[in-house]
Amino acid sequence: MLLFHKMRQGALQLPDSANKELQYEEFQSMSVEKAMDAYTREKLNCAQSVLRGFQQRFQLGEERIAEARSWGGGRAENGLCGALHAARILGGAEDVQERFRERFIESAGSDRCREIRSLNRLSCKECVELAARLLEEESARIGEN
Repeated sequence: MLLFHKMRQGALQLPDSANKELQYEEFQSMSVEKAMDAYTREKLNCAQSVLRGFQQRFQLGEERIAEARSWGGGRAENGLCGALHAARILGGAEDVQERFRERFIESAGSDRCREIRSLNRLSCKECVELAARLLEEESARIGEN
């Protein structure tokens, strides 16, 4: 996956919390892979791709994914990255949403789509991967408790 390829090359720094025992293989979950596949093969936008990746886990209908079409390209609430917006919605609790936002900003440089693109740190595809990975990590953390 692109994001982790950049990490292994040292071109991308993840927050310390993400570096704990970071194993490349650990984050190749089915949900993350499905999100990436939705973005590259189905040509869904960033928000729709994250929702598609977690469709089974969160029992999302096709209509919910279709609604997310309006969140791509910086059109999510307050100009947020659509991938982050979708992950935060699925994350539920406000503290979880804020944790997603903070960790996303550490890697992407911003939580706003236009700023992320102007910084040129992550592509939209990498934002999908990052948001899906953060959601996957949070889901695993909740499952452990």
